[in-house]
Amino acid sequence: MLTLMDWGTRHFDDLADTMQLVERKTGRIVRIALVDADTGKPIAEAEHHVVSMRAASQVCDALDDCVVGVSAPTSGSSAQSISRASSK
Repeated sequence: MLTLMDWGTRHFDDLADTMQLVERKTGRIVRIALVDADTGKPIAEAEHHVVSMRAASQVCDALDDCVVGVSAPTSGSSAQSISRASSK
């Protein structure tokens, strides 16, 4: 929701009253970023793309180098993930 709010603020700020996420203690406007939680690197179109879990599993099977599983993010909901196997 926050990334969608940020996108709307950047693209339609002249059409409506905009919302900002601010730090409670300082009032500083927070710059929202979408990052890979495992690496901390920003999600970039040049380096990432969305695939179905089935397609990702098929690629991993062909490479024999990935682990497809379910992880539990800090929010408490589970999410499917694909990662490189640590060793062959």
